[in-house]
Amino acid sequence: MLASGRFFRRLTVPRTAAVAAHELLLARSYLRTTGRELAPGLDEAALAGADAAARVDDILWNADWVLLSHGTEPSPVMNYGNRAAMELFELDWDRLTAMESRYTAPPDLVEERADLLRRAREAGFVDNYRGTRVSATGKRFVIERATLWEVHRPGSGERLGQAVVFPRPATTGRY
Repeated sequence: MLASGRFFRRLTVPRTAAVAAHELLLARSYLRTTGRELAPGLDEAALAGADAAARVDDILWNADWVLLSHGTEPSPVMNYGNRAAMELFELDWDRLTAMESRYTAPPDLVEERADLLRRAREAGFVDNYRGTRVSATGKRFVIERATLWEVHRPGSGERLGQAVVFPRPATTGRY
């Protein structure tokens, strides 16, 4: 926990239909784009059920791995992060979803991150990415085995942004 305790002030996602719909969109787009389930049991049948949004919400929010997404703004803004993401980046929901995603990378690695986003845009997804990221308090950490994918609106194919999933790093620190 931060010494100030500020980021734990609101470490819960507003449980709204919009957040649940976005989580369902992420799970469906991951399956459609990569051919893999975002989490065990999130296959096509499970993602099509009447209670799919509630099931997906519970699984994604409580996952022990990190899930983040951002929109399509010129400098994309984060629009989702699960509990593990908020803990890792030391941000509450309000601060996370107001932050430009470029601030997840240290200033000296912003260009590397931009290249990764471009490659994912061109290929649909990038697998097994490894890179350094930084929390809101300046702690650097290495992410490994990350998958970054394009998020599109089902049916129309409209590009809605990108999302990334990766195991929670074992350590963080200043280096």
